[in-house]
Amino acid sequence: MSASAYLSGLQRLWLAFLVGVSAIAVAIVVIADVQPTLPAALPALLAAAAGGGAILGVLAIDRVFAATPPADEASARGEYRTRLVLQAVLAETAVLAAVVLTFFFGPGWVAAIGGVAGVVALGVVRPSRARFERFDRAWAAQGSEVSLVRAAGLPG
Repeated sequence: MSASAYLSGLQRLWLAFLVGVSAIAVAIVVIADVQPTLPAALPALLAAAAGGGAILGVLAIDRVFAATPPADEASARGEYRTRLVLQAVLAETAVLAAVVLTFFFGPGWVAAIGGVAGVVALGVVRPSRARFERFDRAWAAQGSEVSLVRAAGLPG
């Protein structure tokens, strides 16, 4: 797989999750017609907590990946993609939790809180050369010679 093909594939996957998170949040805000049954602060706080949890989960997955160098570069490539999908799922979970809160308790704008958290979480994990280099530096500091940049086939 060429350098641009691997990174481009990851970026397309990431973009698909980003569009999905954004579309769900915007659609629910626009179409939700729920009369609030609780003060708006409660579902808003719960949505914010779910969003914060998703962001912390995404960061934790990165920390574990940086702290545990893969055995080889093929493993690094596969593990990175798997972790990217897990992180995207966490970002979508924040949105889905906010959607559930919106439809059970209202108001519609609560879904936007989950949407913003999901977009922030996805922004943190955007695949890029700089991100690959951060993992390489963390692994090199532990004495590993595995390189995600090399695994991705990127020059340099």
